[in-house]
Amino acid sequence: MRRISKICQRGYAGLIRPFAGKAAEPWPMSRGEDIEPVFVVGSGRCGSTLLRRLLIAGDELQIGPELQGVGPMLEECRRSAGRSWKYLSAMAWHHLSLYNEWDDYELSRREVLKRLRAIPTEMRSAAAMLDAVHRLYGEKHGGAKRWGDKTPGHSGYMPMLHETFPRARYLHALRDGVDVVVSYLKTKLARSPAHGAGIWMDRVSKVAEFQQAHPELVREVRYEELVADPGAYMAGVCEFVGLRWDPAWANRTDHVNDMGDVDRRDWHEAVRRPVNTSAVGRGREGLDPAMRRELAVMNDTLVRFGYEPL
Repeated sequence: MRRISKICQRGYAGLIRPFAGKAAEPWPMSRGEDIEPVFVVGSGRCGSTLLRRLLIAGDELQIGPELQGVGPMLEECRRSAGRSWKYLSAMAWHHLSLYNEWDDYELSRREVLKRLRAIPTEMRSAAAMLDAVHRLYGEKHGGAKRWGDKTPGHSGYMPMLHETFPRARYLHALRDGVDVVVSYLKTKLARSPAHGAGIWMDRVSKVAEFQQAHPELVREVRYEELVADPGAYMAGVCEFVGLRWDPAWANRTDHVNDMGDVDRRDWHEAVRRPVNTSAVGRGREGLDPAMRRELAVMNDTLVRFGYEPL
């Protein structure tokens, strides 16, 4: 969620304009870096934070809280590739820090800009910039060698993420859209049934579009199957993204307090509990006729992704 007005955004942009000199040559989105991030995409309320908990249980991968400003940041990197690195560094901070979720990273402007500006000239790219931010976070949270990202909103930026990180893998957190919409309404993350349905349909469709173009890079992670047997199910998920897996890690929760946002967001409460199937089908139970009519717009998409229509 954005936390400052457009007027404030323009004001901040004005402060960094003095850095907007020209680079000797445009900065690329990628230099073919040896970076293999794992992106968890899809709609919100699909068990993506639980999936994050499970993915980082083996201590090989670090996934921080949601990083909502990445898409706009990468768009700015492409749009302003010919400007100075100081300008791009300041704009990166600007876009990342625009969102309330950035506070969960607990990284100061000074340390982020210092790290970005320390990247050697011959290694500078949009990929190196985002990699530096994640590694800075990782140094404070276990020092994992590899990083991932769990931000549902990135579903709309997958082609640009692929351009920036050609070696990335994507996990599509997928759940019955009816359950998703009811959860959105319960947590006040959607204004209305139509709003929640629109979010779910838009995001799952965008991931599917990218998956059709790059089937080898995307794996669906169905919430209903994950919670039924997480120990067994995660073996295939981790193999796909190149991580070790021990079925005992399905019950590990001692690292939840270090996830940064779980204890700050009421809607992540279930992530602290043992994995269970209690939320499967909950949204469909007791739907009144009016809600059922509103959500009927989802039927084609529900069927497309293997769920029963209303």
